[in-house]
Amino acid sequence: MGQPVIVAGNGRAYAAFISSDTAGACDEPAGRNADVQEVFYDGSTWSAPQNLTSCVPNTDILQFDTPKLALDEQGRAYLVSEANGNLWYTDNTSGSWSEPALITQGANIPGSVGTSLRTFYGIAASNGTVYVTFTRHADTPTDDVLLMSHPGGGPWSAPARVSPQDPQDCPKFGLSIVANEGRVGVSYVRGSLGYCHASGGADGSVPFVYTGSPEQMSAVGSLEGKSPNCFATSLANEGNLFRFVAACDQPSTLSRGQLYYKAEFLDTVGPVAHLVATARASAPAIGLHWSARDPQPGSGVAFYSVEVRDATGSWHTLLASTHATQLIYRQAHAGHRYIFRLRAQDRTANWGAWVMASTRAG
Repeated sequence: MGQPVIVAGNGRAYAAFISSDTAGACDEPAGRNADVQEVFYDGSTWSAPQNLTSCVPNTDILQFDTPKLALDEQGRAYLVSEANGNLWYTDNTSGSWSEPALITQGANIPGSVGTSLRTFYGIAASNGTVYVTFTRHADTPTDDVLLMSHPGGGPWSAPARVSPQDPQDCPKFGLSIVANEGRVGVSYVRGSLGYCHASGGADGSVPFVYTGSPEQMSAVGSLEGKSPNCFATSLANEGNLFRFVAACDQPSTLSRGQLYYKAEFLDTVGPVAHLVATARASAPAIGLHWSARDPQPGSGVAFYSVEVRDATGSWHTLLASTHATQLIYRQAHAGHRYIFRLRAQDRTANWGAWVMASTRAG
């Protein structure tokens, strides 16, 4: 039996492990040593083990390895496992486990020098969207940390690079990932000079942290420049608060004594809003439209608030918390000037600054 992994939430728990003890629904390919097994706890009892990969027809797969689980806020489970240098994915969002699907192609050369995909990947989920990060290693200078996402009912995104371009092709390992409301955190360790494929590589195995959306990740902290010798990272989240820890050796003593580095980072910046109103309009109707963007790392725009006043009068709320992006104001009087203001709130409850626009009604 391989090392088990467990996730829990909403009164449920799932555990997964590698074993050949439980037969699956299909005849397994001849010679397969082990499949992914799963057990479920409903608050009172544990289920019998279920073989999740017995129906994978690939006869070249001798054994699945290192399953990793994620659980979203609704208690739905997601699993990824490695076999022959690629990742296979399944989930129970429909009420039962889906057939495993191959989600990477040639991500790693089995037995190649440097990083190995076997343990250098992770999975996280939030509100029906699952995120998978992994290292891609080949014998050419393409040692990258990649990120894929899969919204419920939608296709997998193409792998996007998290790690910056690395001409030294230093190995990447020790990956960790968390997700909350469309925002993702990924951490990893970049290998030291002795492990890089080109001269002039990094001094010390340095941890890096990135956060944002899968299409736009931003660096939020590392130990670069302090010459640590780190070997693992870990991320956890409490809602929109992401916590980061790296396990490191003291450079001066090598393996004697470990350094744990912890950073906390939070989406504290509200969205930047843009409001448009015509300079002149015919009473009683004035048309408005607006938009906003949430700076990275950001959780995304959630609501808008719109107010109006007549010249120097008091502000009056038109829309308090709306998803709308346009409005026709129908109470304008000819000869009056109206000032409108707008602000946006993100999904972690940060309000952005007010922006204004004015119109004279004719």
